[in-house]
Amino acid sequence: MASRKLRRSPTPGDRIKVLFGNREVEGVVTQVRDGRVHVDLLIEGADEPVGSMYPEDQLLPA
Repeated sequence: MASRKLRRSPTPGDRIKVLFGNREVEGVVTQVRDGRVHVDLLIEGADEPVGSMYPEDQLLPA
């Protein structure tokens, strides 16, 4: 899985994937601060994106 890590620091607007439960979910970076990244997750069946925070090293390329 190390080969799937992001190659650069994320910036707002980047499309990424994260592990959400036991599956990979796509999302959009909205804020980055002190190694923590706020992501709006695009969850199937949800009416609106779900906001969540992740450590930068847990982000995967979309």
